[in-house]
Amino acid sequence: MKLAIYAFLALTLSLVGCNASTPSKPDTPLTQTEKALVKQLTQTGRELYKKDSRASFASDLVQAQMDVSLYPNFVGWITHPNNEDYTVSFYQRTRGVGQEGDSYEVFADVVFDKDMAVKLYPEPKRTLGELELAMLKARITALTANIDRCNQPYNTVVLPDAANGQLHVYLLAARAQYGVMQVGGHHKVTVDIASGEITQVTPFSKSCFALNLTDSSRPKDSKLSMVVVSHIVSDYPAEIHPYLNLLHDLSIAISTKSGIWVAENGELRLMER
Repeated sequence: MKLAIYAFLALTLSLVGCNASTPSKPDTPLTQTEKALVKQLTQTGRELYKKDSRASFASDLVQAQMDVSLYPNFVGWITHPNNEDYTVSFYQRTRGVGQEGDSYEVFADVVFDKDMAVKLYPEPKRTLGELELAMLKARITALTANIDRCNQPYNTVVLPDAANGQLHVYLLAARAQYGVMQVGGHHKVTVDIASGEITQVTPFSKSCFALNLTDSSRPKDSKLSMVVVSHIVSDYPAEIHPYLNLLHDLSIAISTKSGIWVAENGELRLMER
């Protein structure tokens, strides 16, 4: 059985402390359609990681340097591009006198430049851009989606799809503790920009499965080089796999209907049909 073989291979590599080395030429080459899909999944997974990692750093910075209790109507954050890298903005809900519905204001901007230098701007007193506001509202809406939630809190990343008039809100189940890879529980919620309504919910798994990466049964001098997971909700890997690969700096072999794939260095490649 292929999965068992590669599970054994990954375990063996981890026990001897080697770096994972996997075949790069599958028996059947990728079709043009598959190449396009893999490119898109890889790009999306990498962007998820970039935005999520910056949001995590920015959140720690804001909590360390600002009194967040002054903003009791906090509604979340959005990571959006600036001229050099990304800005992570934090928002609270406001409502002016005579206004109908909710409005929002920025209470902190954390700006990353091309060299990954970071600067915090408390209460920047700026107006939200049109797309920025749409992304924030989509995040708030997506968190109300009827999904099978894991017990862990959820982080969010919003990716615009302007060509199709959509915003994709990724609900990322946070890992419960250090040394655990949260494989299951992640979702993509698609929100229509014009109406602000949810049009589709895409689960990336059927459970809240998590992998313990610090198994005490392994020899102390060993290094885990690869983990093996099954992906049954679609025929191909998903963008969540290169994201998890980058998040944990660990190669992932993914067993799917279309074959066994590897997520490594933020890239997806076919190992074997």
